Amino acid sequence: MIWTGAPTHLARGLGGSSWGKRLLLLLLVTSPQWVLGPRPGATPRDRSNLDRGRVTPATARVRTGLWDSFLQWWSEEEITSTPLTEWVRRNPIDFSLHLEEYGRVPYEKEEPRRNFAETVNTVNQKFPFLKSFMAGPWGLLTTWEILHPSHVHPPMPLPLLKAVVATALSWDWTRFALMLLIGFLGLLRPCELFGLRASDCILSNDSGCANVIFLRLELVKARTRGARRQSVRLEEPFVVDFLQRSLNVMTNSERLWSYSPGLFRSRLKMVLKEVADQPNLCVPRSLRPGGATYLFRLWQEDLVRLQWRGRWLHMKTLAHYVQELGCCNVMQSLSPGALKKVHQLAALCEPACAEVVLEVDLVSQVERLVRQVKVGRLRLQPRDLEVSH
Repeated sequence: MIWTGAPTHLARGLGGSSWGKRLLLLLLVTSPQWVLGPRPGATPRDRSNLDRGRVTPATARVRTGLWDSFLQWWSEEEITSTPLTEWVRRNPIDFSLHLEEYGRVPYEKEEPRRNFAETVNTVNQKFPFLKSFMAGPWGLLTTWEILHPSHVHPPMPLPLLKAVVATALSWDWTRFALMLLIGFLGLLRPCELFGLRASDCILSNDSGCANVIFLRLELVKARTRGARRQSVRLEEPFVVDFLQRSLNVMTNSERLWSYSPGLFRSRLKMVLKEVADQPNLCVPRSLRPGGATYLFRLWQEDLVRLQWRGRWLHMKTLAHYVQELGCCNVMQSLSPGALKKVHQLAALCEPACAEVVLEVDLVSQVERLVRQVKVGRLRLQPRDLEVSH
C-alpha cells in the first residue's frame, strides 16, 4: 500500500514518459530487498548473545563462573526444592535476603569485593525485575567498601615516566617506551592501550590538524552508556614525532603492542627495579591516573577540559578521582639516590625519543610476511594446485 503511488511520483524525474515508469516498476519487482527491508546479516544471530548481555566475552566468562558458585551455594543450603527461576518470581524479597547472606561468605573468606559485585550484576542481568529489590545486597557492598576500601592505583608522576622511557629506549624496548607515553598522555586504560592498531592512529594529513595525532578507540569502558567509539588527542610534540616515525615502519593492521599484557607488566617491573629499585612502585593502571594528575595541574585545574580528554561521563566522578589522586606522591617513597637518578634519566627522555633509530622489527616483519602469504593465496590459479607427475 505504501508503494501504490510511488511509480508515478518518482517517474516525474524521468520526464513522465512511459518507458521511465516501466523501468522503475521493473526495478521494484526485480529488487525486492530494496522494498522489503535491509538484507539479512552474513552470519546467523545467536540468541545466547542476548543472554550474555552488553559485556565483553571475558566478563561474560567471569560472570558464568560466579553464577555457578552461587548456584552451588544455593544447592548446599537446601533453601527450596522449587526451581530457582520459578521461586525467584514468587519470592523476590526472600531471594534478595538470601543473596545478601551469600555476600557475607566471600567477605569472610577475604575474597575481592568485585566478585560479589559481579554476582549482583549477574542476578540483575538474569532477573531484571529484581532491580527494585536489591537494596540489601548493594548496601552490603557499600559497607564492604567502607570497611575495606579498594586499593587506589598510584599515579605515575611525569619525571618517573620519562626516566622509565629513557631506560627502556636504552634497552631497545622501543614499542614499550612508545606505549608508556601514549597511555600516560592519552589517559588510556590498559584494555584501550593494548587494543590499539597502527590503523587507529589518525595523522595530521587525514585530520587537518597540524602536529596532532588522534587515536581511535574501539573497546571503551563506557561503550554501553556513552559513545561506542571514542577518540583521544595526542599533541605533545616529541610524542607525536616519535609515534609518526614508529608508524612509518609498521603495517596498518598490526597492533602497537603485539605481545601479551603480562609481558608489559613484567617489563615495567624490570625497568622500575633499575630506575627506582622498587619493581612494584607502579603498574600499567598507573598511567591513566598519572596522566590525569599531570594534566589537571598543567591546565590549572580545568576539570571540564580534563573530563573531555579523559572521557569521563560524570563530573562528580572525575572530581573525586582527581582529589584522591592529588594526595598520592610516589616520589616520596624513593631514596635520595634513587630520586636523583630519576631526575637525571628524565632529562634524557626527549633527546632519546628524538634520536632513536626506528627499524622494522620482528613483529612488523612477521606481519608483512603473513600479509604477503594472504595476497599470494588469492592470486593462485587452479593450474598451480595441480600435482606434477
